[in-house]
Amino acid sequence: MISITVMLKMMEDVMTSSVGLLVTLEAKPGKEAELADFLQAARALVVEEPDSSTWYAFKINSTQFGIYDTFPHEEGRQAHLSGKVATALGSRADELLASPPSIQPVEVLAFI
Repeated sequence: MISITVMLKMMEDVMTSSVGLLVTLEAKPGKEAELADFLQAARALVVEEPDSSTWYAFKINSTQFGIYDTFPHEEGRQAHLSGKVATALGSRADELLASPPSIQPVEVLAFI
């Protein structure tokens, strides 16, 4: 069970997130299920990152996938870009992806 202190910290991190990343991924033909599995498993790695406020992995269509995540500051975003998920994806990119990932830094303007 999560303590109230931890929960309040998590809420504060989400509410103060000012930067993010929008990543799109194109699966190689026949690798769609493996890429989906990879993204689902990557959640466990992101949970370990202290500065990842939110992290969403999603499917756009049968071959396109994406990740949207937010951070409270630029240092957190940079740490994520060199973290375990990026390393793991880099090591499997040739196997899973039809093209290099599109990684777009974003600025969070508003949220609810």
